[in-house]
Amino acid sequence: MSATGDAELGHKLRKRRLEGDHGLKQPAHFAGIKPSTLSDYEKGRSTPGVVVLKKLADFYGVRVDWLLSHLSRRDTAA
Repeated sequence: MSATGDAELGHKLRKRRLEGDHGLKQPAHFAGIKPSTLSDYEKGRSTPGVVVLKKLADFYGVRVDWLLSHLSRRDTAA
């Protein structure tokens, strides 16, 4: 994924987390990662693999394709 794509994904992950009034721990635990790793995803420092991305999408109630798209509309859970 490009740096722009990483930043867009990170922005969407952070936005959904804050909309759900979650800290880093709950979604990270659900996805089986450390809170610091989720923070790195949100900041565009690294990119989650497919399995983690699917778990985060499930947690946030969105579709993986929405997380990866550049569209601003939000679809409901897969």
